[in-house]
Amino acid sequence: METQFRSVLSKYLPEESLDFIVKLFVDNGVSLVVTKSRKTKLGSFIQRKGKVPLITINFNLNPYYFLVVLVHELAHYFSWKKNQNKRVAPHGQQWKNEFGILLKQLIGMRMFPEDLVETILNYINHNFNSTKANFELNYVLSKYQKINDDKILLVDLEDGSEFYYKKKKYRKVITKSSRCHCIKIDDKLNRKYSFHLLTEINVSE
Repeated sequence: METQFRSVLSKYLPEESLDFIVKLFVDNGVSLVVTKSRKTKLGSFIQRKGKVPLITINFNLNPYYFLVVLVHELAHYFSWKKNQNKRVAPHGQQWKNEFGILLKQLIGMRMFPEDLVETILNYINHNFNSTKANFELNYVLSKYQKINDDKILLVDLEDGSEFYYKKKKYRKVITKSSRCHCIKIDDKLNRKYSFHLLTEINVSE
């Protein structure tokens, strides 16, 4: 079992975190499935009656993103394990406590570069509630993601600039929180479209 986890996870995790994560899975009897990319989620924790607890993670995350999403889902497992006979909110205080413990353990083992350490600590200090802190964490994690040379993240494009998404041309109008309003060029109805700021876009056709 340990050999199987190590063989799979070594392809996706920072090498320094491998022993720690493999031990968590083996000691707790949790299953893992690395899945294709999903638009609606990066990972999930699934617990069905009479079944082995299961964590799924998208395959196309960079090592630091994969690690953070993985411990996010492990925190769901530990929260469930300690509160099986109680109704708890999925991202309530029990989950926050478990996620914070795991993140601090990884920071203590020097698993992350300095910019990520600072961002993760800010996220924890905001008690996982701040939309801004959550966005900043995902933004810094996404900076380690490999994207095509002709693409950038929408957050890095100035308001008022034009860009292409799925071969259609838009103008970035106004940024609000983690999303921005954009106008499709040559749209006679002047309709606004909402994009997440971490969307990959092209600056030229």
